[in-house]
Amino acid sequence: MALYRLAMGEPLSSPPPLVMTVRPGPDDDRGKELAVVYILGCAISVIFGALRCYARIMSRATQIDDWFMYITVIMYIPLTVIITIYALQGGTRHLFYLAQDFEKAVYLTKLNWISTIFAVICFSTGKISIALLIVRLLGRTSRWRKWLLYFVSGLSVVNGIGAILINFLQCKDVNAIWDPRLKPFTECWDYEVQAGFGLYSACINTSLDFLLALLPVPMVINLNMSLATKIGLLVVLSCGIVTGVISALKTSTLHSLNAGSDITWDTYMLYIWVSVEITLVIVLGSLPPLRTLFRKAGGTKAGNSTSGEDRYALSSLRNVRSRKSAYSEIGEVMHGTTLEEDGNGRVEGRREGDRSLGVP
Repeated sequence: MALYRLAMGEPLSSPPPLVMTVRPGPDDDRGKELAVVYILGCAISVIFGALRCYARIMSRATQIDDWFMYITVIMYIPLTVIITIYALQGGTRHLFYLAQDFEKAVYLTKLNWISTIFAVICFSTGKISIALLIVRLLGRTSRWRKWLLYFVSGLSVVNGIGAILINFLQCKDVNAIWDPRLKPFTECWDYEVQAGFGLYSACINTSLDFLLALLPVPMVINLNMSLATKIGLLVVLSCGIVTGVISALKTSTLHSLNAGSDITWDTYMLYIWVSVEITLVIVLGSLPPLRTLFRKAGGTKAGNSTSGEDRYALSSLRNVRSRKSAYSEIGEVMHGTTLEEDGNGRVEGRREGDRSLGVP
């Protein structure tokens, strides 16, 4: 069965049996709890996606990273619907009891396979959105970091396409993927192929999560500003570490699945990690773009002069060795702008969709 395929297509190293011969514990069903987690996570994600869209429309500054995040939110909705149906139909029960109704077990397995398409897209587009947001924050500086982020985006696309293809092309008759009765009558890939790609995919995606979270850290640490402001920036730009930790926990769970046959029961926490990770990618990845909305709620209109603390932070940046890089990297997170230095040594802060703001 493919219940764990939500984790970016990371497959088991051997095919689990559909029917257990040993009776497990009581016939408990944790489906309602799983459905609540997905519905709540999806609702939060839709709210943050809507707020991000409103903030971008208000500042007239919708960019390509926003569109990728909108795709992530949209794909999370059908994923939640499918997993909710799967959970409420008994998909989290012990395999021993679930397999008593063979046709239902096949139906639930099919639902799970279909859900992997949306999960893979969510992971891929979420990473791409965050990478492109950081690229935009860099402005015209730090060329090697920008190319590294473009590489991360491309690798996310390759991983996503690879996971979907390996999942659904492993058997000539696609129905044999979720119905083991058809496997003797068709050809399927060796499971070692899936296991190899699963290990690669798990390691790569966890590494990308940490890379996207840690890449801005050295730049912020070297800025000459108040400690409170610096800590705030580090929290906003590095909050992706949380998704990296969850991705690592999700990957470590796969090892125990390889040895267990009660796949429907043992993958419960893996489902939870998948929902939490997607939700955090959407929420944390939307915090910087929501800066304009937060400032408006705080009584500061887009386009007006900056606050006292922000003004201090901007002026103190002059003492940084690389002024051009520092201004560009920090501008949007603090003010919804991209700051660049002109040929006369004057910093121009160009707010998205607004007039330029000169910073002497």
